[in-house]
Order: sequence, then C-alpha cells, then structure tokens
Amino acid sequence: MRILFVVDQYLHSNNGTTITARRFARELMARGHEVRVACQADALAPGDAATGADPTAAGCVRADDGVLVYPQPELRIPVFQGLVDRQGMTLARADRASMARALAWCDVVHFFMPFSLAHTGVLMARQLGVPATAAFHVQPQNLSSSVGLGRSRRFNDMLFRAFDWSLYRHVDHVHCPSNMIAGQLREHGYANTLHVISNGIEDSFCYRREPKPAELAGRVVVAMVGRYSREKRQDVVIRGVAASRHREKIVLVLAGQGPTERRLRRLAARLGVDARFGFMPQPRLRDVLAQTDVYVHASDMEAEAMSCMEAFATGLVPIIADSPLSATPQFALDDRSLFAAGDPQDLARHLDWWIEHPRERERMGHAYAQEAEGYRIGACVDRFERMLRQAVANAPAPRGTLPPDPSHVSDERPAHVVHMRHWGSFTTPDGYDYLRLGRGATAGYWAFRAVLDIAAWLATRVVLGVRVRGRRNLQAVRGGFVSVSNHVQTLDCGMALRALRGRRTYFVSLEENFALAWVGGIVRLAGAVPVPRRPRQFVQQVRALTQALARGSVVHVYPEGALLPYVDGLRPFATGAFHLAVRAGVPVVPMVIRQTPRRGPGRLLHRRPRLTLTVLPPLWADPALPRAQAVLELADRCWRVMDRALRQGGDGL
Repeated sequence: MRILFVVDQYLHSNNGTTITARRFARELMARGHEVRVACQADALAPGDAATGADPTAAGCVRADDGVLVYPQPELRIPVFQGLVDRQGMTLARADRASMARALAWCDVVHFFMPFSLAHTGVLMARQLGVPATAAFHVQPQNLSSSVGLGRSRRFNDMLFRAFDWSLYRHVDHVHCPSNMIAGQLREHGYANTLHVISNGIEDSFCYRREPKPAELAGRVVVAMVGRYSREKRQDVVIRGVAASRHREKIVLVLAGQGPTERRLRRLAARLGVDARFGFMPQPRLRDVLAQTDVYVHASDMEAEAMSCMEAFATGLVPIIADSPLSATPQFALDDRSLFAAGDPQDLARHLDWWIEHPRERERMGHAYAQEAEGYRIGACVDRFERMLRQAVANAPAPRGTLPPDPSHVSDERPAHVVHMRHWGSFTTPDGYDYLRLGRGATAGYWAFRAVLDIAAWLATRVVLGVRVRGRRNLQAVRGGFVSVSNHVQTLDCGMALRALRGRRTYFVSLEENFALAWVGGIVRLAGAVPVPRRPRQFVQQVRALTQALARGSVVHVYPEGALLPYVDGLRPFATGAFHLAVRAGVPVVPMVIRQTPRRGPGRLLHRRPRLTLTVLPPLWADPALPRAQAVLELADRCWRVMDRALRQGGDGL
C-alpha cells in the first residue's frame, strides 16, 4: 500500500507522537509498503529534493530516515505560541497544493493529531474519496493542563467535542493506544470503530543491566522520562524523593524538556534533591536506563506512556501513579508498583520498599521485561496494518461516485402536522435502559404485547379496515432485521405490530412521545425507544439497538421522519435506519402502506381511503461497497422499491 502519514511534527523526535510516527513508518516500509509524510518542514531546508518523473513527489524533501516529506508551513498561534515553543512542539497548517499531491499519491491516509493540518487534510481526503484513519494520541487534558484547567470537566468535554468536529467525525477507524483512551472516547459519544493498539516497544529496549560509573557508585538512581509539564507531575517525584529515608543516596534523573523545567529545578534545589535534568537522545537514554535502579511514572494523564514501557522493558521495576486519567497503571503487575496519584508520601513509602529489597527488585525486573515482550512494535504494527486494510475495504464513497437522488435520500425533514398534548417534558438520561432485557421486564413486555396485539388488530382491522399482506416474506429472514415503512397514519405502528407478530420489536420514537399525557406510558411498555437529542445518548442508543438486532429482535423505523396523515407518494428518507442495518449486518425489510379508494357501502362509513400494509422482500446492503456508500445505496434502493410498490398497487411481493 501507499500510506500517507499526516502529523504536525515528524523531523524532530522529542515527543511520543513523533516517535510513534517514525517507528511505524519504518516498520511499514520494512513490510514492503511505501510511506510518505505530510508535516511541518521548510521546503528549502537542506536535504535531498525528490526528483524523477513522479509528479506527486514534486516539492518533497527527504527526512533523515529516508521518508519523503511533503513540506507544510508552520502554524503559529498568537498569545499561545510561547507555550507551544516551550513544549518543544511545532504545529503545521496545510499547503493545499502539496496536500493534494500527497493525497493523489496515497492509497490510505492516517492522521495523528486533531489540529489545523489534519482538519484540512481529512476534508480534502473525503472530497477526493481517499480512505482515512486517525489516531487519538493527544488527550484533551494534555492541553487543558497547560493552561491550568486540567481538572475542569466542562473544559475537557469541550475539547473532546472540538477534536471530534475537527477530525474524528470524518473517519470511521480510530487507533487508540490503550483501553483507557477507547473508554474515554465511548464516554464522550465517539461513534468510530475503535482499534486498541499499543504504540509498541522497540527491540532496542530489552533487558539490560550495566554497572554504574564511578561518580554514581553506591548511589541509588531513580529515573522518570517525560515532557516537563504540569500533568506529568515531576514535582511529585521530587517531593517523594525528598521524603524518602534514602534521600541522601538517591540521584534523580528527570529526562525531558518543557515549560516547567525552571520551576522543577528550583523545587529540587529548595528540597535538597540531587536531580539531573535534560533531554536525552535514544542511545543515551538506553544507557541511563541500564544503570537505573527504580523507574517512577507520576503522570496524572497519559494515553499510554511509551517511556514507562521502554523502562520496564530494560528490566526496571516501575512505580506508577494510579490515576483514572492515565493508561499507565495497566502495566503494574501488582500493587507494589502503584502509588496514590499526586501523593509524594505514598510514593516515598513505595520507593523505600523497593530500594530496601534489591533481590525482589531484580526478580520483578525480569518479570516486567517478560511482560514487555507482549508490546513489541512488530506485533503492534501488524494490528495497525490490518486497521489500514480494513479502512481501505470500508472506505467512503470512491472517487467519482455520484450521491443518491436527493428526492430519495435527504437530510431535510418536514415537521409533524399532528400535535398531541404533552404534559411536562422528557429528555433521555445518560445510561438509559433502551432494551429492557431483565427477566421481569421481558415477561412484562410479552404480557403487554399480547394485549397490544389484540388492541392493534381491533383498531386497525376492525375499525380502520386495514389489511396486511406479504408476511411470508419475513420467513426468509433468520435473526434480527430493520423494518421500515412510510408514515401516513397515527396508528400505523399498530399495522406494523400485526405484520411483526411474534417478534420482539423496538420502535424508534421521538422523545416528545414519551411525555404525552396518557400515551407515554404505553409507548414505553410497547417497546419504543427514544431518539435522543444529545450526541452521547444517541451513540448509546445506536449501540443498544445494534445489540438488539444481534439478539434477533426487530427495530422498526419511519425513515420519512414526520407523520403526515394520508399524504400521497413517498417522501425522502433519512439514512439512520440503513446505517443501523449496515452496522449490524442485517437486512432491511420494507413495508408500504398503500391507499386505495373505498368502494360500495364502505364509503358511507369511512371518508378516508382504505389502507393496505404490504411486507416486501428483504433488502441486503451491497457487500462490495464501502460502509458509507453502502448506507446511501441501500437507502436509495429501498426508496425505489417502496415507491414502485406504491405505484403498482403493492406489487412488490
């Protein structure tokens, strides 16, 4: 494959995201893939300019690892640029001409950071039909902590929404470095397919113990590696060492760079801690870790903590802050490697214990080195490669694909013209029980359903004279399915119940219907589920309905959206029902409610036309199409089938 990485900073390996990008690029090229990178770079910087007949390589420079780079200009942010510089970061903005050449070259593009460069790039990729994936390496708390708002739930929630708007809502597949990150994305309503893939440990980080130089003879070396910033909590490590019984013997190595370095140096000097500061290239870092006795990772917020993984891969026992916003505690083999986050005294107790038990430290060092073997970069890139291939197979609409007819599939929704009295209001709460699968709830559903089926038959067959045809088409469906019908009568849900007799059915209904004066309770008991307005609850609903379909239930949807009694013709469909069917891998069963003039004496009793509900054969999504295109094609095909059945008198059986 031709793989394009889009990452703000690639040329300077001073942060985990850049290091991951460079390692993955190297591993993918070793597997025979071609990898190029769009990142911040000076187009005139020293380097081998790409030459040759390939017009997509025009203007490229070559990075020190041999990767061709599409240079993008630097993005400088007024007011906050100083903070960005102190973090050692460089941001980029897109050169659209250069980005277009890069996208024209690649088979798939992978975005690393949700900022300006990725936002422009992913929109261009969608426009050109290039399959795209993204990684969630930047925690919102990394940004909010830099401005003193790391604990502000409201501010961090806003950043999650901003990241989603900027990048993640435009891709299907997202690489999460840890289960903790995947959980946070689900909690914040991200509807992507999440791939939990570690950033991996290079083979050069392996079990290695080296004698200390003369200057450190008889000393205990404690190390932490990471950017100097508020959320990394090097201050806790300094205070923990100061509180240790062995403080006079400890040499603290804080490898990194960042905006809080001066403050940390002052703190260490004030507390009398022998601390060594500074950024270390990889070879030097490996040597230092080989001479270290104990590794501490005190960060409050961490997507995975590559530095901690590299440390225990060399045979170091880690002492890790047990923070709910950090993925690093997952690596602790027992509680002796966990201390209360932000508590220097608890850190000192753990540190003293490990210093005073060198044999146990050596034994556990071997255990941690063995644990690291499960995170080797090769296996991680294998999983990453599978994600890319899946993204290509399920890509959005390919280049040149025409959109569906807007008279068939549209986002425009007419308003209801039937208004029923509401008392109060209803808002779907977080964690709402959509499926009601408990034993008592299930028994109650079927008991009420038996009564409801009788009432539906009386109301629709006896009173309205509705006939139901084509139920034999349901025999072809084994398992769950999504049923859809036009929405032309207040009691058309009763018609659907007659057609779906004997099957547990969930009706998708507006939230307002759950606040109706007397119907609301019946709506709930009948198995209706609300359509939440809030994104987080909406994602929970989609997940629940997907589970219901997997259990063999039916989800009934009115894709026209609004109830317009006895309207002629079929109105445009929304795509929600078809997205659900494609996501769950189940068919759509169309039902059409057709109106015919009444004849004979019936005209005296009923002014309205006679209604007939016809169940049509099931429709499956086209497996050859990418997911997004399959949804649109299925919606358009379903509309045509139902429209033809309405025009031909239900002759779609």
